[in-house]
Amino acid sequence: MSSFRSNNRFESFTWKIESVAPPGALGAAQRSGTGIVLEDTGILTITKSGLSLGDSSSGDEPPEERFYRAGATAIPEILLEQLLAQMIESGTKEMLVDMIRSDGLIVPTHISQIESEDTAVAKNEAYMIKLMPLNRRGFFQLAYLDERKHLSSSLVRRQNDLIFERAEPADVARLFPERSEFILHSDKLEKLLDERI
Repeated sequence: MSSFRSNNRFESFTWKIESVAPPGALGAAQRSGTGIVLEDTGILTITKSGLSLGDSSSGDEPPEERFYRAGATAIPEILLEQLLAQMIESGTKEMLVDMIRSDGLIVPTHISQIESEDTAVAKNEAYMIKLMPLNRRGFFQLAYLDERKHLSSSLVRRQNDLIFERAEPADVARLFPERSEFILHSDKLEKLLDERI
């Protein structure tokens, strides 16, 4: 689950992310949270916390905090769709940004528009953009945007392709009925994340 709040100019923001991993070979389920806060001063604070659920012997680990000075090119990945739309509208063919990922890592990323005739992939999308993280992991992402400049699908390439497609909240709520209350009512999600992170 994720919650994002910002001022209108994105000079400061609060981004909270929480995930729960099911019980595995090591026992109890794991809940983890990341809080990413950019203050007006340009200081970026990343707080990570974790907790084993259902295991009374393990208490809360103290949260880990890291501080960075955010540069002018730093952008949270939750705003990727808006960044790509602005890139297209301005006619910018390529750019380099510091992508702030939801796990709290900051990864320099080269972003470039790909002309449809430059690729063998036949998509019915108006725009295709390649995102190449400069972290030597050997993968890249192709983002497909429709004529309204909305992200319609994304293809991540490395050894095997992973395809991510846009979903409506009602469809996601049907897939995860146990979280439907939070998916369909973002105010309840925001309150829950405020309590946990």
